[in-house]
Formats: sequence, structure tokens, C-alpha cells
Amino acid sequence: MSHKQKYFFNKLVRDNVVDILKKEKIDINYKRLSEGEYIKQLKLKLIEEAKEVFEAKNQGEFLEEISDLLDVIEALKKILKISDKKILEKSELKKKSKGSFENRYFINFIDIERNHPYISCFEKNSNKYPKVEKNIPG
Repeated sequence: MSHKQKYFFNKLVRDNVVDILKKEKIDINYKRLSEGEYIKQLKLKLIEEAKEVFEAKNQGEFLEEISDLLDVIEALKKILKISDKKILEKSELKKKSKGSFENRYFINFIDIERNHPYISCFEKNSNKYPKVEKNIPG
């Protein structure tokens, strides 16, 4: 009778984790990902780390989770061959056209004429911008 307990991991891990688990005499089932799988798993890891930033409760946790997030972004930049220069250029363009987040604006909802040219953007992205069916005061 086995006294072992199996747990699903199903996620990309940092390079040293496999060796750490082996040294701890933990049996592991793992594989090396193809480039396409690696990119997909990095994107999933990005979501995982972003959730952990969201759940952080103090400065130490924020520092830990933001550094994890940055490491995932660095790995994505490397595999996708995106330079810091290109990212900064894109960031500056976006700041010039749409601004930064310094004013802390938060939009609750918008009222837009049905024939406004922007309405197609909201219609195409209905998961992101759900239509309000009943009237909201404001």
C-alpha cells in the first residue's frame, strides 16, 4: 500500500523547482515545453501572478508578487524577441494618445448615442463592456 499522495500542479514553474523537488525526494512528472506551449503557459502564468498581485495585502507581498510578474514579463519579452526600447516606445505613444493613470479616473458607465462611431467598439467587445439594459440614474 502506497503512503504517497498525488497532487496536480499543471503549471509552468521556475527553472530550479524541478531540482528542488528531486532533492526533497518528491517524485515529479514534468516535461520541457515546445515554444508554442511555453508562450501559452507564460501567458497563463502572467494571469496567475497578476491575481497574486491583486490579492497582496502588504508592501512585502506586493514586492514579492510584482517581482514575480516582472520575471514572467521578462520571459515573454525574451521568447517573443520584444525589446525594452520597443515597449517604451509603445508606452510613450499610448501615453500621448490616451494618457497615463495618474488622475485615477474610474468610469462607472457611459451613455452613448446609438449612431455614434464608437458604439461598434463597445458592441464588438460586449464581454468587456456589457450593455446596461435598465436605466441607471446618474
